[in-house]
Amino acid sequence: DNFEHLNSRVLLINIKDKPINKTMKNLTIENFSPAKNTSQSIINDWNNIANIISNNYDKQEAFIIYTEIETITYLASALSFILENIKKPIIITNDNLNQNITLASKTNIPEVMISSNNKLVRGCCSTQIDKKEIVSPNFGNLTKDNCLTLPTEKFNTKFLNPKLNIIIIKFFPGIDVKNIINLLENKEKVDGIVIELYCDNKILISKDFFELFKEITKKGIIIVAVSQCNYYDSLDLNLLKA
Repeated sequence: DNFEHLNSRVLLINIKDKPINKTMKNLTIENFSPAKNTSQSIINDWNNIANIISNNYDKQEAFIIYTEIETITYLASALSFILENIKKPIIITNDNLNQNITLASKTNIPEVMISSNNKLVRGCCSTQIDKKEIVSPNFGNLTKDNCLTLPTEKFNTKFLNPKLNIIIIKFFPGIDVKNIINLLENKEKVDGIVIELYCDNKILISKDFFELFKEITKKGIIIVAVSQCNYYDSLDLNLLKA
């Protein structure tokens, strides 16, 4: 493949199985082989990818990560929180490598982004809607007008802890609090809970649920409520009463 002339120094991190061997001015290639064995090893891979970016942060002006689409939104979200106060574009993509390398060298959006179907979306606000497309339903596509401003703080990394145990509970009409209690009692350690709310995100929470949530939060377990829908206006904050 012939890459266009790059306007700035770009580090390409290739996570796909086939190595990329190409030399050209302003392009550095790092072929990374992820473990992909267990959920913990995947998190370690994300930390290692972030470490590659950190070690090259002062040498490069932009970064592009070339990976498979199956876990691209998870990787983008993870890097968005691992890499703090970034002032350089970090683009994750699974298609049209030539175009995206050129894009990375030209854009000045200081965020972790996913490039999909000729658009950029915020990494931590993205979701996959089919086999080929990534969108940001509640934020829209990134532009120079709605992107993050340049941070004043120094670039920093806060790596993920692969030993943390996070569980997801999907709410549905008629859900029984006893099922959640049994789930939690059978777990050795729970560090966080993500609750997926249904319908318009307004749920009828019984007294039993409120009492359970109170006991959970007293143990220092963080509860995060999100929507099962891609598009929504607001979340019901009744859970805060717990």
